[in-house]
Amino acid sequence: MQSEEVPVQFALLPGEPLVWQKGPSVGSGRFGEVSAALRLPSAELLAVKQIFIQEEFELGNDVSSLSLQRVQSWEQIERELDVLRLLQHHEHCNIVRFLGHDCYGPTVNMFMEYLPAGSLSKLLKNFGPFDEEMVQAYTRYVVRGVAHLHKLGIAHRDLKCANLLLADDKRGGVKIADFGTAKRTVEGELERVIAEEGDQKQPIETARSVREGLGSPFWMAPEIVRAEKGADSWRKADIWGIGCIVVEMATGRPPWENLSNPLTAMFHIASATTIPEFPTHLSPTAHAFLLLCFDKNPSTRASASELLQHPFLREETE
Repeated sequence: MQSEEVPVQFALLPGEPLVWQKGPSVGSGRFGEVSAALRLPSAELLAVKQIFIQEEFELGNDVSSLSLQRVQSWEQIERELDVLRLLQHHEHCNIVRFLGHDCYGPTVNMFMEYLPAGSLSKLLKNFGPFDEEMVQAYTRYVVRGVAHLHKLGIAHRDLKCANLLLADDKRGGVKIADFGTAKRTVEGELERVIAEEGDQKQPIETARSVREGLGSPFWMAPEIVRAEKGADSWRKADIWGIGCIVVEMATGRPPWENLSNPLTAMFHIASATTIPEFPTHLSPTAHAFLLLCFDKNPSTRASASELLQHPFLREETE
């Protein structure tokens, strides 16, 4: 199949047309297909996330999945762009760089830096579980990125190895990607955000939320599955997600994957009095770090800044 050459406007270069050629698919986000793209005539490689919108959505009709890509509402797209614009003005070496966006017919194109090495999930699939030194190094990069997000009032809400991309330089290591479910909040708005997303304390309500794009079940914190309100619920849920990433890197699987399906896992997470099993080959220092991430009380769970001070992450020779 031939690549598709599409003229668009590049948001970073107002008034200057960007001509680009679509390349092969390199993955998919929660709401769109991600492809490599070649900028013409400079031959600069980009990544483009394409999201398709049904025009009748504006009339209030339900949106159903298209044959090739998922459909997202304009409200969801604006929320993602709001997060990406903020990150564009506050770049960090552990966050994928957003380069701009534009609309072409019913398609929204989001341009990002191209990271050809792929995700940590792909690395795990190809090489198996990581040793503790690798887990430690990658976790350090992730927590630095999460600390930056939280400082800006952003909760990622879907942290997992599939959303962590390998950087092409030693400085970055790993970059957090896919902000399709991220939420930007400011002081005083967190309670309202949680209330908007449902305050029914039943796992089945959160099952609906997951289908609508709020996190991935195996990586979800108990308070999110139970749809509990809290002043800092989603940002503290990101900390739980960091613990799940450590388990995933060390074992090649996320917590609770032994359960029959995601819905079963959600009910288990909501009702369990235990926390995920720790990989036995990790050190006591790593286990102590996981205890902070898997604190079942979100109000006492560590922040990303506090995690950066833990010996598990401070054992770095600068």
